[in-house]
Amino acid sequence: MLSKIAMVSMAVVLASCSTQQVNHAGANRFHSRQQPSHQTTKIATGNDDHGKRHSKATKHHHYQQPSRPTPIPKPEAVAQSVCPPPSRVLSGVYHPYRLVVLNGCQRASGVVDRILTEEDGDLHIDVRLDSAYGNLINEVNQSERGGDLVVELMARDGGHLPQPPIGAHISLIGAWVMDNDHGWNELHPVWQETLSGVGHASGPQFGGSPADDGYDQAAEDCRTPSGQPCPGYAGAGSANGGTTAPGPGSGPEGDGNCTAGYSPCLPPASDYDCAGGSGDGPKYAQGPVTVSGSDPYGLDTDGDGVACE
Repeated sequence: MLSKIAMVSMAVVLASCSTQQVNHAGANRFHSRQQPSHQTTKIATGNDDHGKRHSKATKHHHYQQPSRPTPIPKPEAVAQSVCPPPSRVLSGVYHPYRLVVLNGCQRASGVVDRILTEEDGDLHIDVRLDSAYGNLINEVNQSERGGDLVVELMARDGGHLPQPPIGAHISLIGAWVMDNDHGWNELHPVWQETLSGVGHASGPQFGGSPADDGYDQAAEDCRTPSGQPCPGYAGAGSANGGTTAPGPGSGPEGDGNCTAGYSPCLPPASDYDCAGGSGDGPKYAQGPVTVSGSDPYGLDTDGDGVACE
């Protein structure tokens, strides 16, 4: 009897243990199956989220990046629109080899000091530059033009570039050159003149003089593209070198027809040299000449107040 009971009890215990082992093994199998799936899902989800976040961040950066503003043109770039190509800078200028081009499209501005009409038809203007353009003059401008920049309006410019009054403030665009005949710097030719807020344009499209013309022929031979004589400026092109408008630079007579600081009177001209000397003119002064001003013609070489002795 007891042995049967013992055997039944033992069978129950064994069955219970077997069931626990099966359950434990099943749990292990479930865990082993689920764990990789859980890890894979986590990794895939993590990578996917990262990719989405990266993609969104990239798209966000792409769409939010500001566009570049339109560059503001520099003054020199604006000036280019009124300047001829380099190959035509000296077109229509007689004896172009006398001018060394430093910049074919240069801005300048300042106050008109003096205006001279010349035998070659040019209107010679001495301009006291604004400080921003002080680098455009050289030592010869300082010594012979009183620190002014020489501006030449040509016979072809008549009717296109107006003659400014003495004391007017003007803005200019032209060819910045060094004149080998005189040594000073000039704006010659001029492409644009702004006077009283109004812009005026000129250039080789309006004609000029033959390159092989001389000083005393340039005005007479200047022609427009249609073959008509150039308009020129009143007084320019005359045999005596013309006159100047009244203002700073008038001589002792006070009539505007004498260059300031010389006695006897020297009518305005692009340059004077002492008669009998080695200078090339175009005008010559018979001495002695008393010099009391800035001596724009550089006649008083020893600085004693008397020139062409």
